[in-house]
Amino acid sequence: MEVIIVDDASTDNSIEVIEDFAKKYSAIKLIRNEVNKGPIYSFRRGWENIEGDYFYLASADDKILPGFFEKSMALLEQYPKAGLCSGISILDNGEKQHENPLRPYIADTPSYLSPEKVLDAYIKTNEEIVGNTAIWRREPAIETRGFPMELENILDEFTLLMISLNYGVCFIPEPLAIYNIKATSFSSKYREDPQALEHLLKKAEVLMETTYSNWFPPAFVEFFKRKNRYLYGVGILTKLEQSQVECLQQIEKTLPSQIFLDKIFFKAAQFPIKFQKIICRIFWLIRKGKFSWYKRRWNNIFSSN
Repeated sequence: MEVIIVDDASTDNSIEVIEDFAKKYSAIKLIRNEVNKGPIYSFRRGWENIEGDYFYLASADDKILPGFFEKSMALLEQYPKAGLCSGISILDNGEKQHENPLRPYIADTPSYLSPEKVLDAYIKTNEEIVGNTAIWRREPAIETRGFPMELENILDEFTLLMISLNYGVCFIPEPLAIYNIKATSFSSKYREDPQALEHLLKKAEVLMETTYSNWFPPAFVEFFKRKNRYLYGVGILTKLEQSQVECLQQIEKTLPSQIFLDKIFFKAAQFPIKFQKIICRIFWLIRKGKFSWYKRRWNNIFSSN
């Protein structure tokens, strides 16, 4: 086993702590950036120094649950052709928790899913293979030339899709990790800036049709494009909802004094805004012929994430 830690020019006592652990445990390898290079550069340095046959990518937002490594490795050893093993992630925003993916799962028991079944699940049910519960096999990642730097924060998701579509995956239908959603996280950043996310996803579409065309079935690429248009629209609707709510809050502040009736009114005024967003999403998905996506992710739509 090896534990690779990339220190991105930290200014606290991280180096001292890591070096103390490295003296006790020879499996720990410390890589230092002389100047701050950011998460993508640091990720790539870590990836390029992996020597083992399997690897797990962990970030500060992730917490693994008991049994994660034992169960995942046992299934990977049982199915050596699988490119990775994944399970259920618990998304936690500090107020609510929900599973990703949601029920019904792609399999009810620990299983190997062939590339054909993975493709079918992606296209027909918008199934997800969750990255923060994934233990990867190193050889497929090398063979597919995975983790392209130009995709920045979605380079791991792009590679996960590519490997799952060509090697298949092992799947464990139980929670294996927790993802803590923070205001500064990648997902939060792109909810605030849907145009930036659209730009990255379009880069991924181009790569799927050019450099990596041998690894992505045309049917999946078309599905990916449709899904990205949906995600972009959801981001725009969320921004619209936020701006309307902020407008109400600013109007509330203009009152010379506030009484209890004011609070009731402005709280009640927010309900039509949320209802408008829901109606738009339902109409949108009916027009796209993907209303099943809405039903399956009902909890996500009403969550504050």
